[in-house]
Amino acid sequence: MDATEEPTSGPVVGRLVNHGTKSERNAIMKVLDVGDRPALCLFASKEIPAGTEILYDYGVKVPWESKVCFTLMIKFNYSHQLFLLQFKFA
Repeated sequence: MDATEEPTSGPVVGRLVNHGTKSERNAIMKVLDVGDRPALCLFASKEIPAGTEILYDYGVKVPWESKVCFTLMIKFNYSHQLFLLQFKFA
């Protein structure tokens, strides 16, 4: 949970909910019309025990869930010989 203090006036914009993986999610976000304005509304998708973090799908790819793999290749000459170094990061 977010340990910062909630504002005492004005809008509270969902700082206490986070993105969860598919198996972790316990809430869904829906857009509802309230009067003439859209409102983001969060609904429980299953029973949420007291003290449990509320998690939903942000609806975008989040970098911490991506498995990035890349290769770095470096070519250089040393004493008239060509060397190729290759590093793989996963």
